[in-house]
Amino acid sequence: MKPDDNNNYFLTYVNYPIISNKQKHIDFFNKNSVTDAWGINITVGYLKQKFDLGPKKIENQRHEIIESVLTQIVNDTPLLKIDGLGNIKEEVEKNKPIKKLRVETDKKGMDIIAEGEILGLLAYQNEGNRLYNLACHSLFVFLRVSNNRKRLKRCPYCKIFFIAKDMKRKICYSNECFTEYKRLEKQKQRKNDPVKYI
Repeated sequence: MKPDDNNNYFLTYVNYPIISNKQKHIDFFNKNSVTDAWGINITVGYLKQKFDLGPKKIENQRHEIIESVLTQIVNDTPLLKIDGLGNIKEEVEKNKPIKKLRVETDKKGMDIIAEGEILGLLAYQNEGNRLYNLACHSLFVFLRVSNNRKRLKRCPYCKIFFIAKDMKRKICYSNECFTEYKRLEKQKQRKNDPVKYI
């Protein structure tokens, strides 16, 4: 499991609650090949058929925990004072990455030993537990990089969390939000300088 492959799964998890957005989660796995993190091979077809999430109430509670933590991070709450971060840390502690060696073949046909990691006992849990644990783990991987905290933002228009490439950025990268931002900027200019727009 490469950290870069899944270090933003927590964004998919919190922006698209699983109950009504299973396809978004399936698409994430399709693009990022993170199922190695579970130590098992899961196909997209398998996810569609076997998305055993457990009771809706539990899924909603898990979603609320991560959303609350991200909201506090965006609001510059010190990490030690963030409510809910302890719950996430417990999940990470339960499923610490363990070493996994596998044999691969290089371009010349030579066998090489590749070292990877899998997330503890995730292979034995249902999809709901796996997705929550992977979201918790990916958030911790993200927070380990010192400046990442400042790059986490929440768009004022669509309300989704996103990772900004530029720390000064305030809106997400969707065309709809950019259009709305431009429209409101022009409205503000007209209000501040009406003579210019007559």
